[in-house]
Order: sequence, then structure tokens, then C-alpha cells
Amino acid sequence: GMAEPNWSNPENLGPLVNTSSDEIYPFIDGLGDLYFSSNGKVGFGDFDVWNVHLDSLGQSEPKLLGARINSSFDDFGYIIHSKSGLGTLFSNRDAKDNYAPIRFQ
Repeated sequence: GMAEPNWSNPENLGPLVNTSSDEIYPFIDGLGDLYFSSNGKVGFGDFDVWNVHLDSLGQSEPKLLGARINSSFDDFGYIIHSKSGLGTLFSNRDAKDNYAPIRFQ
């Protein structure tokens, strides 16, 4: 059978990433970039997608992804394949009560 993953305990990544609000759906791509959604930072709307390179945690402000990814609604669950540029995120930008996947490249 498959081996169980060996997860470490979650850790606070400091005030440049973690806020007093919510940071959700972390994803680390093959290049070492951390993507996450936050509703505690000033962005386009409610939850917005941000990214920061793991090597610069605590030293660099995370960058807000642009309007192609973020909207004035909830945007989260961002996943991207670093080589092809294909990705998916979830958003309720098209129907407030319905979170739907959005594919992009």
C-alpha cells in the first residue's frame, strides 16, 4: 500500500504572511513559490490569492496576484503547474452562492 505522508505541525509564517484574519489553501509549486489566499490583507475583495518565494519568507512582502486571478469576490484554492502554466482556482465571482473552478494558462 501507499505510505502515509509524514506531515509536520503547521507553523506561523510571521506577520508578512499571517494576519489576524484567515489564510487558507496554501500551495507550494515546484519552484518553491508559496501561494495562499487571505482575507486579512488589502486586495481586490474578500479572499485574494497572494504568493511569496519560500526563500524570502519573513524578508519580502507577499505579492498580490493580478485581476486575471483575483476578483472582488472570494478567490482561493490556487494551484499551478510551474512548467506548463496551467492552473485552477475556485471563485464565486460568477454566482455569489456558488464556488466554481476556473481554469487558466
